[in-house]
Amino acid sequence: MSFLSTGVAVVTGAGSGIGRALARQLAAAGSALALADVDEAGLLETAQSLEKKSALVTTHVVDVADEAGLHFVQLHGTETPEFCQQIKRPVIKALHLHSEADLDLIRLYKDAAWHLLLDTPTPAWGGTGVTHDWQIAQKAARISPVLLAGGLTAENVATAIQQVHPWGIDVSSGVETDKQKDPTKIRAFIQAVRSSTRFAPRSDERS
Repeated sequence: MSFLSTGVAVVTGAGSGIGRALARQLAAAGSALALADVDEAGLLETAQSLEKKSALVTTHVVDVADEAGLHFVQLHGTETPEFCQQIKRPVIKALHLHSEADLDLIRLYKDAAWHLLLDTPTPAWGGTGVTHDWQIAQKAARISPVLLAGGLTAENVATAIQQVHPWGIDVSSGVETDKQKDPTKIRAFIQAVRSSTRFAPRSDERS
């Protein structure tokens, strides 16, 4: 196994039992590329290619943020902590926690991103309307300030805030009708959020 400067781990011998297990663990954190039976020259060539592609992607993200005048960048892919730190904007990094074992991801990313966003782990990349596991989210919020997403509606957001105590809330499909933003649902959602007094203090307000 080799680590690139971008923080991506290249696992060789992925055909073996140990190799497969290691590849699965690293891939779950979005930081591995499993390669079966490559020689050292092939591994070096792959590593150099990945580093070049990572640099290009980083530059593209920064260029888009500059052109659009963005104040923040929200990342929903398999970006590594090192990638997040290269973005010249405060980064909101979305994480998908399948179980309490994934709480290590919070510890891994909490110093690399401005804030972490917890979205429901599904095959899709968000907007599914599936509710997050609030018990896991609550434990994550004790480690680092988080934004909570996933299946939030005007009917459940106050309960979610009271249980998880997030730094913030992210909503999309929960305020839509026929995949279009619904002003009535938006107003009801905002009212429900305001009815809760359980928001965590912002980081600059903590003692």
